[in-house]
Amino acid sequence: MSRNFGVPKRHPFQPVTWRMRVEDAFERRSVRLAASVAIVVGIFAIMAATAHASPRHRHNHPTLDANGNYDPRPGRWCGWWLRQYLGVRDRAYNLARNWSHYGSPASGPAPGVIAVFANHVGIVTAVPGPGKMVLKSGNDGHAVRERERSTRGVIAWRIP
Repeated sequence: MSRNFGVPKRHPFQPVTWRMRVEDAFERRSVRLAASVAIVVGIFAIMAATAHASPRHRHNHPTLDANGNYDPRPGRWCGWWLRQYLGVRDRAYNLARNWSHYGSPASGPAPGVIAVFANHVGIVTAVPGPGKMVLKSGNDGHAVRERERSTRGVIAWRIP
């Protein structure tokens, strides 16, 4: 006869000895410990698997510019993204405000026009109505996104 954990089962009328109690307690603790370790390992495995899938997981990935030179992504990277998108080599445009001097002036939002805010920059993809635009930009919620935004706060409209 065997017990759940491989310990010989005692006869119902056999007295329980101190040794049997210690062995039972040890086995229960061992099972609990093994289960706890398995749960902790599982949690770390899930965390490691989802860390790279998270859009907020940030690295400064090595990136090459149009000439093959190393061009690291800065912490505030909307201007850097637009540089990559348009193929602009000048790193001064990593700063969003500097896009207010790029290309030629535009009269307002239109598809393909660069919208420059004080601390953000992107390219207009559509104009759904007055005072609204659909803007594609980097570092919008730590990701490249295309979403509708207000035209309020735009300091410059530029044609690339």
